[in-house]
Amino acid sequence: VFGNSLASVPKVSVDQFGLVPKVLVNLVSILDNHLEVEGLFRKTGSMARMKELKNRVDNGETLDDECSPLDVAGLMKQFFRDMPDPLLTFELYDSFMECFVNLGNDNAECSDVTCKLCFFLPEVNLATVRYLMSFLSRLASKSAENKMDAYNIAVCVAPNILFSLQSKKELKKPASLSGGLMTPS
Repeated sequence: VFGNSLASVPKVSVDQFGLVPKVLVNLVSILDNHLEVEGLFRKTGSMARMKELKNRVDNGETLDDECSPLDVAGLMKQFFRDMPDPLLTFELYDSFMECFVNLGNDNAECSDVTCKLCFFLPEVNLATVRYLMSFLSRLASKSAENKMDAYNIAVCVAPNILFSLQSKKELKKPASLSGGLMTPS
């Protein structure tokens, strides 16, 4: 499941949305019971537990509500981040970024252009975006309890669903032996 294209992962039909990745429906069903958790998507879950949950999902298991919501939120971000092509696609990256840069101060116009750009997404991507945004809207509606308003959610989730091919390549490059190491003077 993880690291596969959106087109190739198992999907389920969700009323009002269409075909959506089964793993996303599972993760959202868990997180819907924990919308009040402070810092959901901002706070980091346990890497060891998330690795175990990832293995369980990759082996076809359905996760349950016993999982830590922070782990589940981290797993959702990882699912999107690990896809070979991001949810909002490499092809549309420049168009989305141009919208945000040029229209960022005009929220209504930017929202309108963003919605229109989404119609250029593959069908499964559009269904997934709509499903994800519906969930994130529910999360934002509990911002008084969870401290995750629309801005905080965007900061935490956007880099996992919209990134350039160049940034994906940069993440996969091994660090050079001396790169990043400070030498004493």
